[in-house]
Amino acid sequence: METLTQDQLRDALLALKGATPLTISALTEIKLDKYGVVKKLSRVNGISGFSYRDSVRKAGEPDFVPQPRQWGERLGKNGHLVHHKGRLYLNMKVEKSREPVYLVRSGPFLKTIRPAPDELPKRDEREIITRDYRLDHLQRISFGGKKYRILP
Repeated sequence: METLTQDQLRDALLALKGATPLTISALTEIKLDKYGVVKKLSRVNGISGFSYRDSVRKAGEPDFVPQPRQWGERLGKNGHLVHHKGRLYLNMKVEKSREPVYLVRSGPFLKTIRPAPDELPKRDEREIITRDYRLDHLQRISFGGKKYRILP
């Protein structure tokens, strides 16, 4: 497994051409009423550099016209990256997401928790799910037949 810095990751993603399948591992923080702020480790398979409009049209809405992006500016020809308030985000269409791991602080340690379904944020039931992952939250990424560990 190769190692990439944040700058190398940015450059590699900007160099991608067209829709690109990839897998990421990301460590983010979310707020749960019962636990407060918890860490969420996600592993997601998806496609970056995709056309949201074309994806929705192929899913059965041939006349769909998307609204402008609500935040951030797409970078590069295919929009793999989004720039917003000085940060970079990987934009991807989620194809499959493994069950995330939730971690809470317990003294000097982190422990795994399993929140009840009603304690988790409600999911959007749309068929086409997109996510934007901050580059500095990515721990691992695979694309183009290679696996990379991302340095903080």
